[in-house]
Amino acid sequence: EARPGPRRSLSSTTRANPGSFFARPDLVEAPGRFALVVIRDEEPGKAKNLYVERFDLARGRSQSAAEFDVASLPRASSPDGQRLAGHANGRGASSRARLDVWDWSGREPAHVISFEPGESGRRGADNLESIRFAGRDTVVVRTRSGAVSAWEATTGRGLWEANPPRGGAQARAISPGGAVAAVAGADEVWLLDAKTGRVRATLPSSIASPTAMSFSQNGQNLVAASADRLQAWDLEARVA
Repeated sequence: EARPGPRRSLSSTTRANPGSFFARPDLVEAPGRFALVVIRDEEPGKAKNLYVERFDLARGRSQSAAEFDVASLPRASSPDGQRLAGHANGRGASSRARLDVWDWSGREPAHVISFEPGESGRRGADNLESIRFAGRDTVVVRTRSGAVSAWEATTGRGLWEANPPRGGAQARAISPGGAVAAVAGADEVWLLDAKTGRVRATLPSSIASPTAMSFSQNGQNLVAASADRLQAWDLEARVA
């Protein structure tokens, strides 16, 4: 709502075993108005039930919920909440190399496509370490090898692949609106055009291999974090 109201708690009701240690909501992503929550009733790799719920943060209530096949684990939501993307949920060395996309514009999620973005052929190197949407129709992924690439969410067509900055792509973030992808290496951050993969700018970083990054809602600032440090940049002035 336009005006702040009384605080309301967000809770997810599922059929998961309430006594299980793992039956806890896992906030996967909140890229805009919607938050994606995943609940597993057992430890990773052994879950028998997998539940996904979308919360409308503006209204403070659940928008929809669905049960998923445990063979796939949703990890990202498009900013409008209409699409989900995840990876295979196996236990082997190369068990997370498959990317799965669903359309959730209706009452139930509908499978769109599954494909493997990595092509290195090295055991475990193509496992998907992170998944982000750049808008509704583009998925940007990072594999264990450190490679960053973008793909059409509906066709699986490859759009671009970028060699990661020195030290590998340790953390990534997508700007509001999906125009820019930020990729962090050991001592610098790249700002990439999310449509072409072209490097728009390079930001020196004093944080060695940050583990998380986020844009401000207006897209004018970027923040990177390690275990004990934060660094922020003014993107218009290109200064920390």
